[in-house]
Amino acid sequence: MDNRRYIKKGFATALAFSIMMGGMATIQNAAVQQVYAAATASSVATLTNQSSISSYNITKGQKLTFNAAASGGTGGYTYAFFYKKAADTKWSTAKNFSTTQSVSIYPATATIYNLCIKVKDSSGAISKKYFDVTVQSALQNLSTVNALTIAKGSQIEMKGIADGGSGGYTYSFLYKKQSDTSWTMKQNFSSNNYAAITPATATTYNLCIKIKDSNGAISKKYFDVNVQQQLKNLSTVSTSEISQGKNVTLIGSASGQNGGFQYAYFYKKSDATSWKTLKNFSTQKSVSFKPDSAGEYDLCIKVKDSKNLVEKLYFTLTVTPNPANEITSRIITDSMTDIQKVKAIHDWLVNNVEYDTKGYNSGNISAESYTAEGLFKNRVAVCDGYSKAFLAMAECAGLDSVRITGIAYNSSSSTGESHSWNQVKVNGKWYNIDVTWDDPIITNSNEDNLSYQYFLIPDSVINRDHVAGNGAKYNCTSPQPLDLFLNDVINDEISGHQNWCYCESESDLDTKLNAFIKKGIMEFTVIYKTNETDQNKIANTMFSHCKNIRTFNFRSIQWKFDGYYKITIKVTT
Repeated sequence: MDNRRYIKKGFATALAFSIMMGGMATIQNAAVQQVYAAATASSVATLTNQSSISSYNITKGQKLTFNAAASGGTGGYTYAFFYKKAADTKWSTAKNFSTTQSVSIYPATATIYNLCIKVKDSSGAISKKYFDVTVQSALQNLSTVNALTIAKGSQIEMKGIADGGSGGYTYSFLYKKQSDTSWTMKQNFSSNNYAAITPATATTYNLCIKIKDSNGAISKKYFDVNVQQQLKNLSTVSTSEISQGKNVTLIGSASGQNGGFQYAYFYKKSDATSWKTLKNFSTQKSVSFKPDSAGEYDLCIKVKDSKNLVEKLYFTLTVTPNPANEITSRIITDSMTDIQKVKAIHDWLVNNVEYDTKGYNSGNISAESYTAEGLFKNRVAVCDGYSKAFLAMAECAGLDSVRITGIAYNSSSSTGESHSWNQVKVNGKWYNIDVTWDDPIITNSNEDNLSYQYFLIPDSVINRDHVAGNGAKYNCTSPQPLDLFLNDVINDEISGHQNWCYCESESDLDTKLNAFIKKGIMEFTVIYKTNETDQNKIANTMFSHCKNIRTFNFRSIQWKFDGYYKITIKVTT
């Protein structure tokens, strides 16, 4: 409607009415002037929406305020407030028409919102005003430090990490000792998101990382870092080079104010990628390691204190090939008893090595014959080579053994000669063993040369012809443990022989000898235990137990153990 036309029409009607009344002066000039003034004002004052909002960019969850304002129109304003996500089609009402001029909402989604403020005057005229507001994710401070506990002198590394907000991040780094009141600025707001400090005092440090976005929003994150007295790894290894089959010892050691040290031990072949654990963290200060093959190994010892600070130390170990270990691993099994292990080593040396008679007789013994390495290489040695080889193989088998040097008296000579032999620990007891003298020099190849006369014997026996010199030596008081291995030796001896037997008593002789004769076996070999040393008396004993014998020939030799004889008998009926 044209308000001006309406107002002018009203004025004309009033004027005509005044004239019709004969120009009555009852229509006062003031009333006419008021109507005219109103008509004039309406012709120029349009309803104007002057509303505003608190911000065009806010953070998700932040308050957003509508501020309604109007001018013009007929006054008596009322206001209504609406909003929606830009992607939606339907508006939500924050507050419908009322005289309230300010309303707030809290957008919960990071997106663009449309806002509308409507103003209405008393005549019902309405004016609308629209706004677009960008709602961003809240600024998040995700900053980190490299550790919450470090050793004095180590670096604390601070890294600023942000998300949300309006982007365009800048970073500020501050620190102080916990006991201080003022902060030290490492870096003021800058696009560089990394800073590091090296604390010089063992105490607690407070750190603060601030992040600011392009809208000026700031987020802070605090850290408490415990700076400890420096942990030092003082660990060692017993050697940097060993031969295969021998042990290396890793020894854990540390210093530092926190104490409560624990140690962990690891190894790997140098060309391997993964480590194997010998012993994980414990208070155990050392561990032994026996590499299973030759080559280069890496060793690692870690130490940890009561504050869980960890320091590592690395070592390189060279393992050289060891024939003693290779041979021992073939003849020894984990299921063997100690005696069986000693017997296996003893038998291998006696059966596979010859005494260097040629060198001994010529007075020109090779240097290699004095060494274990030479024995394994040439299968020829003198007593030094035998005793050193036995020591090496015993160690590979996990047996305690020592080498004894001194003088030995051969029955064919009244003068002693330099000699070496061994002592070995079996089932908690020490015994003497002389492998060299259990490997006699025999010219007849058909003769058995495996003896046990010097196998696990006490001092009372070996001292008859051996005199130990100065050096490591144990008291060996236990008698030779024949009952523990004699049956194995006898079984080995008679195995595969139809005409061999073992007799431990005269009653055995009576039964077994006549059993041979009854079968028509007229030549047989008897292993016989007796305290008698006179061979004529032994022959008479044999003869007395063979019935209906016309002639009886026998040859007797002392066999393997003191008090045992091997007797070959030929009978003619």
